[in-house]
Amino acid sequence: DLHSFPTRRSSDLQLVIAKIAKALPSNVVLQSLTLDSSTFGAPTSLSALGKTNNDALRLKTSLEESGIFQNVHLESISSATSGAEKGDYPVSISINVTLKPEVAKQ
Repeated sequence: DLHSFPTRRSSDLQLVIAKIAKALPSNVVLQSLTLDSSTFGAPTSLSALGKTNNDALRLKTSLEESGIFQNVHLESISSATSGAEKGDYPVSISINVTLKPEVAKQ
């Protein structure tokens, strides 16, 4: 029940951000993640960029094994084919995750 969760302090959120950063495999950068008191224990989307399609699978596995998230589901992988979109990280990755409510307490 989301209403029973205590309000998250900024220090709790900083701790969670550090844990997420550690869980990112090489060649993957986090593009977006909404992180506030409403996202603890509730499904949310995470967007990342990778260098190859294989990076998407490595990210999913890393998030599952991190102990931070549950219900990790790969939603989409798309690759830029040319031009400025391609850049250093041409693969866009979208993953649905649920942040474990107890993660800030660990």
